[in-house]
Amino acid sequence: MSRDSLFMSVNSIDSATSPPTIGSSAPIQVVAGRYQLERILGVGGMAIVFRAFDRLAAHFNHPSPYVALKIFKEEFAGFTDANYLLYSEYALLATLNHPNIVRSFQFDIDATTERAFLTLEFLKGMTLDQWLIENPLGTNLPKITPMLLEIIDAVDYSHQHNIVHGDLKPSNIMLTQNGCVLFDFGLGQMLSGDLSILPKISRKRFNAWTPKYAAPELLEDISLTTKTDIFALSCIIYELLTGQNPYYIDKKTKYTVKPTKPKDLSKKQWAALCCGLAIKPHDRLITAQELKNAFQPYKKRYFYWF
Repeated sequence: MSRDSLFMSVNSIDSATSPPTIGSSAPIQVVAGRYQLERILGVGGMAIVFRAFDRLAAHFNHPSPYVALKIFKEEFAGFTDANYLLYSEYALLATLNHPNIVRSFQFDIDATTERAFLTLEFLKGMTLDQWLIENPLGTNLPKITPMLLEIIDAVDYSHQHNIVHGDLKPSNIMLTQNGCVLFDFGLGQMLSGDLSILPKISRKRFNAWTPKYAAPELLEDISLTTKTDIFALSCIIYELLTGQNPYYIDKKTKYTVKPTKPKDLSKKQWAALCCGLAIKPHDRLITAQELKNAFQPYKKRYFYWF
């Protein structure tokens, strides 16, 4: 892939090759003379997230001098335009201020390597997909209601600011001692407003979504909307209750199996969840706010995953 082929257009980043892996060469150890890379927290199709020690914060005796540092893989380091994609994530997160959404701290470019990076709040806990591994049958509604409401509230807040996450899934939700935190807005978009012109990944040629949680219309190259987030969110809720994805068994049977009602749900809650799980987007009329209202009966917050 040539260096000038990364962007299909001003608003579309494209990758015609298979997702790259971590290069064999050793990663840079210190970024911008400040952030000491310690260990890998996660690896995506294009980027790596490190736990990093902030030397400047430590110098001034900050009690927690650690950040999550996101940087593109070595294979993408030479694509200057790719920096815009990382900046897009920073800009979207900078507009959001919610206790259940990860905080972004800084976007910068390392002067020595000319590689862009993003620093984020370092989250301690387990991801929701890890929780599901420990609870393979799901659990009862009263137990998960606190975390469920926080996840829905984070999505609702994003939608109220015209931002779609674009890749909602359990591995992008962290369960911390202070509650659930939604992270990884790398595929996120602002649907309207000043930031709607920011670069976006081309979903036509880069399979960026996660099949188990992707709304059916994404497979037809239809643009992201709040309804695509609602479908993924509803899949997560169903999986928390049952331990199973409502549709996904394998590639041949996806969307052909009709979900059955989880035993703990009232008729009102099941109707709301079914609306969120609708195959056709024009039938998926429920909003995140309405989903939250359907599951709202519990007032106190308890955290059961520790």
